[in-house]
Amino acid sequence: MVTRLSAYFAPWLGGLLNLVLPGLGFVYARKLGLALFYGVGIAFSNVLATTAASTGLWAYPSILFPLSLGLRVAAALHVWRVIQRLALNEKKPWWSRPTLLVTGYMLGFIALVQLNNHVVESFRVAAISMVPNLIDGDYVLVDKTQRKPTRGDVMMFMLPGKPMVYVKRIVGLPGDSVRYQAHRLFINGVELQQEFLRADWRPEKFPAWFVGNIYREHLGGREHKLFVMYPDEGPRGTATVPVGHYFALGDNRNFSDDSRDWGFLPAENVFGKAVFVWWSASAQGLGGIHWGRFGPVDDIATE
Repeated sequence: MVTRLSAYFAPWLGGLLNLVLPGLGFVYARKLGLALFYGVGIAFSNVLATTAASTGLWAYPSILFPLSLGLRVAAALHVWRVIQRLALNEKKPWWSRPTLLVTGYMLGFIALVQLNNHVVESFRVAAISMVPNLIDGDYVLVDKTQRKPTRGDVMMFMLPGKPMVYVKRIVGLPGDSVRYQAHRLFINGVELQQEFLRADWRPEKFPAWFVGNIYREHLGGREHKLFVMYPDEGPRGTATVPVGHYFALGDNRNFSDDSRDWGFLPAENVFGKAVFVWWSASAQGLGGIHWGRFGPVDDIATE
């Protein structure tokens, strides 16, 4: 009786496991080659969906949902047939036990959620205030273990009463005196060293009026590029950063909503440091992928 029940429920269990995660049901069926095949398939479909969504390759990227669902259904039906052909008296290895697989999947899912919430998370840059170092269409990995910035760090944060996520460079720490005049930045009365790099620069596909100079600025013992559009703006005054706050600026100095507009950034609103651009694309099909922009923030070459 137990053998008959096992023979009846085993294909259902294998199919259910593959619906949850293609490949998991084949581990239960001890077919590791098929598990790898379907696992790579679902990973590829996710990459395809990300590419379509970021490049505008399809007008409605959600049409890729049937691809993922179809792969899961195909895996479920396939494992059903495979399990039906297995010998009932075949000894099963410990790693194919359903309780172990389900427990492992749940623990892995919980670990992934915790990793996303507390360690590292991906964000899409949807603004131009950090040009030329970050542009619209960059996908940035944010290290959430680094919530206390040093001068010069590019940080992700939210502002009280505003639902959007901001990304800016921290130029002023608690107690610092910050003054911005034209594109010149003064910290505690000392003007930051700047080097002129390039004139008449604008990002690819941007309108003709979006043009300016590229400089290299030295801040906190490090260097980064900044963009100053034409015409440059006038003085903005001096401010002292209070305790528990920071002064944040965009690298696109004349086109950024930052501490010059909304004031000091509360330290508790910072949730991570932008460290790596892992994907970059604009809505222009596959030709819109910015292959040269993958790498550590501030180390990416300007177009």
